[in-house]
Amino acid sequence: MGDLLKQFGEKKVSGMEEIANEKSSILYGALDKWSEVYHVVPAKSARSRMNICFRVHGGDAEKEKQWLKGAEERGLMGLKGHRSVGGIRCSNCRFFSSDILFVASFTT
Repeated sequence: MGDLLKQFGEKKVSGMEEIANEKSSILYGALDKWSEVYHVVPAKSARSRMNICFRVHGGDAEKEKQWLKGAEERGLMGLKGHRSVGGIRCSNCRFFSSDILFVASFTT
């Protein structure tokens, strides 16, 4: 708790909100940049800041399995979407800006 107070000071919750907004902006920006590979499931007006859902190569099951395998090899776990919907579901709580490097690496 002391570390949180040091990090956010007087901002407290609003400081954490700023970070969540920044992280989701970074990830959505990368997904939108490589729209030939990634498709964000909800429309821009309905995007969640906390749970970022997307498809890989139009929902190609094999490509998504490859993507998930690569993510797990890099220590990115629990990204498989809901069993009835599929796709990828990235929780902003566990996403770090450095993880964007994996998102970018899959586009080449």
